Amino acid sequence: MDTRARLSLTLAILVLSLAVAWNYWLPMAEDFYNYVTEANELRNQDLQNIDFYAYYLAGARFAGGQNPYYFVQAERLYTEYVYPPTYLPLYRALSTLPYDQARLLWLVLYLAGYAALTLAVLRSALPEHRPTLLALSVWLTFLSFPFLMHIHNGQSDVFVIVLVLFGWLAYARGRWLPASFLFALATMAKVNPILFLLYFALYRRDMRFLLSFSVACATIGLISLAFVPAGLYRDYVLDVLPQVTRGTDYWPNQSLLRFVPPACNWIAPVLTGAGLGLFAAFALWIGRRHGQEDRRPGWPLGEGTWRSEGVFFMNMAAILVFSGKAWSMAYVWMILPMALFLTYLLHRPVRRWYVGLAAATALLLVSKIYGYPVLDSLNLFGSLMLLVVLALWVLCREQLLDAMQSPGLAG
Repeated sequence: MDTRARLSLTLAILVLSLAVAWNYWLPMAEDFYNYVTEANELRNQDLQNIDFYAYYLAGARFAGGQNPYYFVQAERLYTEYVYPPTYLPLYRALSTLPYDQARLLWLVLYLAGYAALTLAVLRSALPEHRPTLLALSVWLTFLSFPFLMHIHNGQSDVFVIVLVLFGWLAYARGRWLPASFLFALATMAKVNPILFLLYFALYRRDMRFLLSFSVACATIGLISLAFVPAGLYRDYVLDVLPQVTRGTDYWPNQSLLRFVPPACNWIAPVLTGAGLGLFAAFALWIGRRHGQEDRRPGWPLGEGTWRSEGVFFMNMAAILVFSGKAWSMAYVWMILPMALFLTYLLHRPVRRWYVGLAAATALLLVSKIYGYPVLDSLNLFGSLMLLVVLALWVLCREQLLDAMQSPGLAG
């Protein structure tokens, strides 16, 4: 496909996407953004964006000298703020605004970050891949019910994936130092990005990244101590974090730990450790089998064998599957990775059944879940399928390439 044809296709995709966004997606997103959630035992008022309210309230309590993790210190009546204290000064600044202004600013910031990330991913891709990648990125975003739920709740998952994937782009380009800093920022926001070290340390065997990541986390933590009492870190590590890792059986939790009975919640950390340990063993084993070229992520995006990228996105899926709580909106993590993966497959002579399986996986990852058996676990099933699909690619790439099939879009 020549440059003029690619430009025409890109413009057609943009026009169609803008029409869909304006007429269908934006009205839905506005309804989700303004949907009111009823008060509960921790909130005595009806509110929009209830997860953002947890950050807003934590900032207000922090500004007032109160502990943001407990309403009643002695009896441990927990608030809904279950994140590290590192960014509390930023939440305190947000809490100085009226709530409606603060939640609007939050929305604008994470949508701007997501748009900037999408543009960066597009610019980092092979030129012949960009029209396909643009279409898949935009359409998977519009089709993603987890993204709408993220807008409804006002979660921080978009900020986290923006930091993670910007870090991934920097690393793929060979800029390991800024990459480690971005992964450290993501970790200090929501902890579980630290588990990407399974990829960097065990598969890539990049001790340089491990060291710089550790230094970056320590530096960010030490700087935050100028604004945040050290006791809050103690409360978080010793009290709040163990509560989070126990999981919940509430059906919007799209983690495997949802199936652990509440009476046996001690099993949840064991299951998390076993699952992540199994992935760690796989990453170490397959890293020893792959040569240096396979283990290096391709640059520009779309180059190479995509084995390294496959292990990285397996790591992402494993984090969601084995977290204590992975609400459906956390699956915004998977939108751009699936767009990249499907684009790569569509530009290679890959067996059609495998492309179909990958497309079905993407469908599950962006699907709405319902409170009925099977339908209440669609995103989780998508993550489990993704682990299988990517493992097949990592292990059997040559067998999945169809030598008899024409290159198709690759021309």
